[in-house]
Amino acid sequence: MTNVINIVTKNDATEVEKFAVNELAGYLRMMTNKQICVTDESLEGSIYVGCSPNIEKSPLNDLTTLDSDSFIIRNVGKDVIIQGKTPRGTLFGVYDYLQKLGARWYFPGKENEFIPRRDEVFLKDINIKESPDMDHRSVVIYHWEDGFNDWIDFAAKTKLNAIHIHSNEGIDLMPDLVASRGLDFNIRRHFFGDKYSPSDNNDLERNKALVTDYVSKLPSQLNEFFLWPADVVLLLSENAAGWSIPDMILTFTNEMSTAIRKLRPNARMSFLAYWSTWGIPQKIKPVDSIFLELAHIQQCFSHSIADPECHVNSKEIAPVIDGLLEIFNPSETHVLGYWLDASLFGRGVYQELSGRLPIEGSILQRDIRYYKSKGVTKISTFAVNLDRKYFSKFTSPSVFQYPALLWNVDADLNSELIAFCENFYGDRSLQEVFSYTEHIDPIHNSPEQWNELIQHLSSSEMIAREVIKNTSSDVYILRLDRLLKEMEHVRRWLSKYH
Repeated sequence: MTNVINIVTKNDATEVEKFAVNELAGYLRMMTNKQICVTDESLEGSIYVGCSPNIEKSPLNDLTTLDSDSFIIRNVGKDVIIQGKTPRGTLFGVYDYLQKLGARWYFPGKENEFIPRRDEVFLKDINIKESPDMDHRSVVIYHWEDGFNDWIDFAAKTKLNAIHIHSNEGIDLMPDLVASRGLDFNIRRHFFGDKYSPSDNNDLERNKALVTDYVSKLPSQLNEFFLWPADVVLLLSENAAGWSIPDMILTFTNEMSTAIRKLRPNARMSFLAYWSTWGIPQKIKPVDSIFLELAHIQQCFSHSIADPECHVNSKEIAPVIDGLLEIFNPSETHVLGYWLDASLFGRGVYQELSGRLPIEGSILQRDIRYYKSKGVTKISTFAVNLDRKYFSKFTSPSVFQYPALLWNVDADLNSELIAFCENFYGDRSLQEVFSYTEHIDPIHNSPEQWNELIQHLSSSEMIAREVIKNTSSDVYILRLDRLLKEMEHVRRWLSKYH
């Protein structure tokens, strides 16, 4: 058994490909005591990253019709080849290879990764070709949140391909921050006012000037714009009789998009279906440069979007989505979800929950499968307030389940939860704690559901205490103690509703 691992890269590797090689080399050093040699010379028995020992039979031929983030991992003779359709695909292939070796990145931050020790890291009999189910996979956060750079690192490791920020702050830094990983970036923010008129040309021209001036100062890479009306109840002017808010906002968005395209000819703009604008436009059609953005904040968070047993989602959310997708192209539609929005779970009826995300992996999976069935392949979620302070208090499997499901909507959540419990806590019996779906929406829950959740918390506390009693690891004890405090935190919150 050799004590040297050779990694072969091409001499004209891109920045992202060089980063992929460095990541592979760094993690293999952590896993083994072997020497890692990086070279651009073909050596038999090597791991090839972003290249192949036989150019004439390049595995890239197998990726021609697949997504730009697709990759192959394959044995060819005595070699392993990791190659993506694009440099970013190669980076994702490297992280996938490391996952096959047992590496896991559960939450942002080095302290939340699991890197096993191994005697052998050269995998044999491997033949993988992967492409994501969702072609846009992102989170929306603030640049100034503590741990923002951890999120950029985590996004690439879990095969998210974009980071969107929720304010202007940091946008000029984004090209450099994401360059080594090849991630996309953008802004999603409220930009316009709260009152609209179908006949106020002065206001229309003022907003055109405002938005074109704003766009002119944004990084040149941006051609999709997510600029929304004010985050308040929107109003129509007195002369807007016969207009609905969705129709009025679509008219306005059409005008803004046309103005932006004079500055950036390939620009496209979202029509946000959210709160006041939630509904189906009846009299106005989108111009070609408009795409739909779905953000149904008013949904019931105790059930999946199309759950027939949920009156709110099945009667008020899903039918509107169906109607909107008859007007807008599903393949161009973006979803902006709230699955990881700690800010939402820290205000209103959730205020005393302090932002702690509910455990709802099964709901998350059903939602993403639902969108795939509709032909929607661009998914994002708010992840506001998921900062270092959050991860020092709460453990939320949805954080690593979300990117896994965007890559593969049929991902086996149970097997990964078992691995998580073993790797993060040292005991697989905790899988019973995290596989439970918490129906936690106070507005739409029944007394039976509250009782079931309280019983589950009691059972979970017993399991966690038993695991603590049987472990000698200081790291596991610290994490289990934190988990018990989280359970008590949820129990106190539940007492308001039971």
